[in-house]
Amino acid sequence: IELVSLTSIEGVDVYKIKVTKGEDESFRYYDAKTGYLVRTEKTVEAQGQSIVTVEDVSDYKEVNGVMFPHTTKITAGPQVLILNSTDVKINEGVTEADFN
Repeated sequence: IELVSLTSIEGVDVYKIKVTKGEDESFRYYDAKTGYLVRTEKTVEAQGQSIVTVEDVSDYKEVNGVMFPHTTKITAGPQVLILNSTDVKINEGVTEADFN
C-alpha cells in the first residue's frame, strides 16, 4: 500500500492510494475530509484486451452505526452500470447457532 498523491475528483480532495497484491495493482481514492472510499480503479484483462474498470461509490448513509455507500457506479470501457441500494440489513436473521 502506497500513498500516491492528494488529487481531486469532481471538486473533492481525495487521497490516491496504490494497492499491490502480487502482480495485481489497483488504486483507491479516499475522501480527504471524511475518509470514505469514493473510487476504485483497476485494469482487467478481457478477451486479450486491457480494460480500466472504475467503481465510484457515493451516497453514504448510516446503518446501525456504520456508514455504507448506497450508490455504486461501475464503468468498464463503454459500459456503465449504476447500482442503488434502498435498504441495507446487517446480519438480519443470523444467530450464533448459525456458526456452530
